[in-house]
Amino acid sequence: MSLLVALALLFSFNPRALSQPLVQPKLETRLVHTFTDEIKPELGRFSVPENYREPSRKRIDLAFIRFRTTASNPGAPILFLAGGPGTSGIDYASGPRFEPFLVLRQFGDIIALDQRGTGLSKPNLNCPRKFSYPTDRSANRKTFVRAYQKFAGSCAQYWRRKGVDLSAYNTETSADDVKELSKNLGDWRLLSWASLRVVYAGDSVLSDLYRALRLPP
Repeated sequence: MSLLVALALLFSFNPRALSQPLVQPKLETRLVHTFTDEIKPELGRFSVPENYREPSRKRIDLAFIRFRTTASNPGAPILFLAGGPGTSGIDYASGPRFEPFLVLRQFGDIIALDQRGTGLSKPNLNCPRKFSYPTDRSANRKTFVRAYQKFAGSCAQYWRRKGVDLSAYNTETSADDVKELSKNLGDWRLLSWASLRVVYAGDSVLSDLYRALRLPP
């Protein structure tokens, strides 16, 4: 199991601004089987700009799953970001490896986000074919890297032809997506944990919030 790192992202803003979400996310029920129970979390979707520098242009859809808290007086929602990049947070949260963490519902809602380009979020930027290296050809670092670069270039070209702005799929925009999720849920308080490979996204959220709140470094 990947090492998990807790990133506390606890914010305080004007309560009036947080009383209602900007846009009510679309919700539907999803059935998740655990070893001992059946849980019916909410599957939600909301839209964000593909490129935050051009917010009035193309928008994309992001998906998340929310396990409602079992507490009568819950704390901040808890967000899980899957590693990768490319791993689906929803798939991870719907599988057996996530079950031990469901105990955290006693503290607050648990939310798993399919970050842009992954899982049920649209577009899903999986390559049209899988990478493979000929088994009858000898390989060293140089030849293998060259083969993978060719594969990655072909995949990137495929999505550019589909009209996808690949420059907008990065850590900074993923951090912006987390903030948009908070707005849509109507609650800026957010406790996030992630695998090590996406700690940078959480760190980026924190950096942006320091600037927004004009807090000292």
